[in-house]
Amino acid sequence: MATFIWVMMPQRRLVQQPVKKTTVVMRMLALGITVDATNEYCKIGESTALESLKRFCVAVRAIFGLEYLRQRTKHDIVKANDV
Repeated sequence: MATFIWVMMPQRRLVQQPVKKTTVVMRMLALGITVDATNEYCKIGESTALESLKRFCVAVRAIFGLEYLRQRTKHDIVKANDV
């Protein structure tokens, strides 16, 4: 079982460590598990898991969107057909 650390934020409230949230997102994407199943493994709520997934997807799109999420060009189609 994974052990996760809680971090004290300046606002004097405990929040879950970002590594824990990233672990949940990776498990959901890699294994195809549902949001409610994340509670059993990482002890994280459904709303937190969903919010983490949304933030991760937004970040990936912002970083890689221009290169990988673009319309196909004629060069791409020719290259794919050559294979």
